[in-house]
Amino acid sequence: LEEFWYSDKPVFQQAVIKEILPLVFSQPLITAYIVAQQKQIHFLSVIQPMSTAFNRPQHWLSPRYTITPYQRVCNKILLNEAEQLRARGITLYNLNNPDLFSHAAEDVFSDNTHLTPTGNTIVARNLYDFIQKEWHSN
Repeated sequence: LEEFWYSDKPVFQQAVIKEILPLVFSQPLITAYIVAQQKQIHFLSVIQPMSTAFNRPQHWLSPRYTITPYQRVCNKILLNEAEQLRARGITLYNLNNPDLFSHAAEDVFSDNTHLTPTGNTIVARNLYDFIQKEWHSN
């Protein structure tokens, strides 16, 4: 998807993302959810954190700086897709919560989307807490 972002036609970029995202995100999730239901197992989809959701300062030479507009558009479309999936009963956990990394003493992203070990530890703790609350809180 990122290749299309560098086109000089913003309308084209958004149209491509709107068409492709359901194919690479929603449809595989729906299929996995159906299989999980048939096997009677829990299913959780996690929306990975994107650096743009956390309003961290970015130097203009940073690789993250160039990807920011792309991620913002993708995140907006992704959240719309997520709402449609929730309406089908699919549990989604969005890791783009601005408070998620608010207490981190260091940068949690090694680039525009990949987390550092500290970022991964924070995500793991949050997912553990979510799973405990959702499925094991009897």
